[in-house]
Formats: sequence, structure tokens, C-alpha cells
Amino acid sequence: MQRWAIDIEREDIAQARIAADPESPLGEGEAELAVGLFAMTANNVTYAALGKPMGVLGPDAGYWDFFAERGAPGRLPVWGFARVTRSIVAGLEPGEEVYGYWPMASHARLRPERVGPVGFVDATPRRQPLPAFYNRYQRVTALDGFVERDRMLWPLFRPLQMTGWLLADQLAETGDYGANRVLVSAASSKTAIGLAHAYRARSERAELVRAHVAGKRRVPRTARPLRQVGHVRCNPQPRRGAERAGRHRRQSRGDSRAGRKARAGHHRRQGTLGRGVRLRRRRR
Repeated sequence: MQRWAIDIEREDIAQARIAADPESPLGEGEAELAVGLFAMTANNVTYAALGKPMGVLGPDAGYWDFFAERGAPGRLPVWGFARVTRSIVAGLEPGEEVYGYWPMASHARLRPERVGPVGFVDATPRRQPLPAFYNRYQRVTALDGFVERDRMLWPLFRPLQMTGWLLADQLAETGDYGANRVLVSAASSKTAIGLAHAYRARSERAELVRAHVAGKRRVPRTARPLRQVGHVRCNPQPRRGAERAGRHRRQSRGDSRAGRKARAGHHRRQGTLGRGVRLRRRRR
């Protein structure tokens, strides 16, 4: 299998290149996994934009620290599946499939600890100051609710569903910070849907309010948990582009004022209501 990795410039994330990633001997307590299916979304772009320490993950930690040493090119984190190819860790055998957080590369090297029936934790030193949520890996055979037909959905929805759950848990622990309302923007996003789903499970909670984006009146079917929680229009003024688009649609199908008048006159002369519906004249 060809080995590769995508190196990204830390100071300019638009600059990236495919680099060779040759095989090297494993250290004590290490395992190597071949990365398979993973998701690439706008969430991953956020990882790159916040790659340097900015206080999001800690006072001196950034997303580049998960898979690259300081001074080396960045390795973009992605969520997905990988299969063990080499291991000198007890309880983790080659061929086993794992779900978790990987570099955008053909292979990933981890230092698994606390290996158990469900999974393990990566104890690579540079990852210890980072949030533990990202350092947990699960065996696919132990994933709760996993079915093979949904494989492609897990890297897309699972991470942000968990983020939504963590946000709901934080609100529960803090008593909603004493607020009577919790405003959720981007109500159709995967994180917001996960938050709403977890938040509704509480018997005592603040009112969850959905913020509408101007011009978007329909709520996607996937946003059902947010349908009944109220809404706030962020900008009640209609967009000019939407007004022009509606006018152009009416004109394209002949719905201009002059066109409607002309059709009405035609139907009066023909004694029809349009679309072939004939008017009956009363007999005197």
C-alpha cells in the first residue's frame, strides 16, 4: 500500500502538498493503523484555521498538536475509520477496525493505553494537554448502534452529535448559567440538532430558542428537534436578491401585470376561466 500524508503550511492553510510517509520501526507500546474512510467537511477547515494555539483547546494547544510536532508542517485531523496494520500493544491485534480521530494521511501511529473491550486512549505525549474527547478510540465491534449501511454517516454526524451532547451537558452542569432562554443559531447545523436532541431530555431547563437566518423560512426535516422550541428572526427585512428572483420567476411564466390583464381579457372574450374551463351563460 502506498504511504502518503498531506502536509499543510501552518501560516497559510491554502498551501498543502502530498508528502511521502515511509514506514519506520514501531516504538515500545505503539501501534500503526491504516486510515480508511474519513469525512472532509467545513468542520475540518475550522481545525486548520485554529491549528495554532488560540486558547480554544487550552492556553498553549492547537489542532496541529494532535498529529504534528511543533515546527513541522501541520497534519489536518479528520474523523473516520482505520484498521490496525502493526501493533506491539497487548489486546490490539492487526486487522481490527477502529473509529476515531486521525491525520489526513494513509497511516497513523498511536500509543494506545487503557486498552479494553470498547477501545483505548492514545497516550502520545504531545496529545496529553489536549481535550480527552479527541484521544478516545472505539472498536467498531463495540460501537453502540453501528450498522454497516450507515458507515458513511458516522464520520459526518457522530463527531458533531457528540459536540452537541457536550454543550447540552455543560448547560446542565451550570444550570444554563441562570438564563431563561438559550439562543441556538444555525438551527439546521448538525451540532445544533445534536444539542437540541440532548437538551430536550432534561425535565427542568431554559427555553431553547432557534434563531432564523434572514430569507430562510423553511426548516430542514433533519431539524425536527428544533421545530417546537420557538424562533427569532435575526433580520426581518427581506433580501433584495430574493425579491428580484421572485419577480423574474413571475415574468418567466408570464405573470407580469400586463400579461395577467391580457389573459383576463382573452378569457372574458372566450367565455372561459382559463385552462379550458368554460363559463355557462345564464338564459334569460
